[in-house]
Amino acid sequence: MGAHARRAARWAVGRLAAVEGTVASAARRLGVAWAAVWSWVGDAAQQVADDPKRVGPAARPGLDETVTGSAGRLRRRRYVSAAVDAATGQVLDVFDGRDAADVGRRLASQPPQWLAGIEVVCCDPHEGYRSRITRARRDTHLSDSVKIAADAFGIVRLANQALDGARRRVHNETTGHRGRKRDPLYHARKLLLTGAERLDAAGWDKMLAALDAADPADEIRECWVAKEHVRDIFRADDPLDAQQHLDEAIAWCEHPSAPPELATLARTLRRWHTEIATAVRTRTSNARTEAANARINHVKRSARGFRNLRNYRLRILHAAGPKARQPQPVTPIRTRRPSLVA
Repeated sequence: MGAHARRAARWAVGRLAAVEGTVASAARRLGVAWAAVWSWVGDAAQQVADDPKRVGPAARPGLDETVTGSAGRLRRRRYVSAAVDAATGQVLDVFDGRDAADVGRRLASQPPQWLAGIEVVCCDPHEGYRSRITRARRDTHLSDSVKIAADAFGIVRLANQALDGARRRVHNETTGHRGRKRDPLYHARKLLLTGAERLDAAGWDKMLAALDAADPADEIRECWVAKEHVRDIFRADDPLDAQQHLDEAIAWCEHPSAPPELATLARTLRRWHTEIATAVRTRTSNARTEAANARINHVKRSARGFRNLRNYRLRILHAAGPKARQPQPVTPIRTRRPSLVA
């Protein structure tokens, strides 16, 4: 490879690593074929993926999924799961699917020493993740003491969905149409999802006025209280206080007069009771996993989707790999020359 080709390869590899374009756009810019650019980028990404120092021991890995193929008339929606170190945000690997069998194949392919170092696995409240991790304690070298932590964001999101579903249902029942700009509930929809501690006096007045005007049976108000109970679980510093908030949230959602949207939330809270308590006790969340998943979605959007899972995985690991530190160029400031010099 000549000097010009090496320079072009370095430029293409750096551009794709920074997710500043696609293989096709880099090929058009350089005036070469797509296969030529991918040979450079693919080799560099394969070196990153095969680097034994890239993945170290991860005591608290997190699992999260993203849609890589939309559903159609003749095809099902396709998911890709990412395993991320919840402590550092390092993308450990990407594998196809999110079902129990997919997670099992991923765990079975890992070295026993790496599996033995896992202490807590953080995941969304998805049964496919939990069932396979529980079974892996028997089938693989995963320790029996490994705990499963439910991601706080996923649990609170379910509470927000219950509140939003109740708001839409009550609005349709009372007005006979979907939310419009001047409707009180539609106008206060974002205030309802905002944390109580973040509302100012004007926000409180606006939200309470909307509930007084368009919530005749106080169903939305009850869902709002349930949402705050769920948020209090993860805001508590003491695990015993968090346990009390969790029990209060379940009791509130299971009350006979509770809206129907809270029934599903109550079943989830009860089914994931142990995992929620583990998340509070160990202070484990998927915050860094969600940040890495945003980077993965950025790679997918930049290429307008992927049909080849191998290329998708290499692009993700390449973009999530270590980057050479480049100092910010300093722009010289040209000062005015004084008109008079003493």
